[in-house]
Amino acid sequence: MKLRYFAWVRERIGKPEEEIEPPAGIATVADLMTLLSRRGEEYAHAFENPKVIRAAIDRTHVRGDAVGPVVTPIGLALLWLSALLTLYTGWDYFRAGVRHLTED
Repeated sequence: MKLRYFAWVRERIGKPEEEIEPPAGIATVADLMTLLSRRGEEYAHAFENPKVIRAAIDRTHVRGDAVGPVVTPIGLALLWLSALLTLYTGWDYFRAGVRHLTED
């Protein structure tokens, strides 16, 4: 996961961005800020008041309880399954509509 820091947080941490691999238990932006605050004194100082820190996921501002994008094999399989079901049911509705229009 790529993190970019701006303004006050960047000054306190001393770096503009970094790549991290968060553990499995990190589900929200607030969880991530808590994790980061435990990485050292400069992080603790930067994230001591998370309510004043604004966060964004894919350039969209989010609240602390926002869940980040989760791409897992199961999620991807379910996405493809829903796409296939949509194609099947859409084709079925189309055929039924054609039959209805051609009936006399």
